[in-house]
Amino acid sequence: MKHETTPKSNRKLESSLLIIMLFAGVLGIIYLLNANESPAEEMVIHYDQANPNQAFISIDNAAEVGLPTEISLRDLNPSETYLLVLGKEKTIEVQQAEIQYVFEQSGKHAVQLLEKGTSGYQVIDQFEIEVKTDRTVAAY
Repeated sequence: MKHETTPKSNRKLESSLLIIMLFAGVLGIIYLLNANESPAEEMVIHYDQANPNQAFISIDNAAEVGLPTEISLRDLNPSETYLLVLGKEKTIEVQQAEIQYVFEQSGKHAVQLLEKGTSGYQVIDQFEIEVKTDRTVAAY
């Protein structure tokens, strides 16, 4: 004669709870292993330049409405594609290191240099420029 100490319904409940605890433990171990990994490569921006804090854009003279503004781009890789965004007015695909641009509106303009990567364009340099209205009066 067989002697049982726990009913069948309790054994099924215990087995189910043990399986759930085992599953939760495996998920916890997987989470801890993944938490120590570095972020995904798509989220990290890598710079090929020696100094990642280096400015790529320089503007030689004060920007005034209606006057040409000299924009110099430095240390760009000739095999890459770049876009220069000048406020809301203009986006230029970079073909040369020296660009002249005439701003048509005064005020603050965002200037960005974007580099084309595998997942789209990424900002590699940016700042704001104050474009002023020319208030000089010529006397003849």
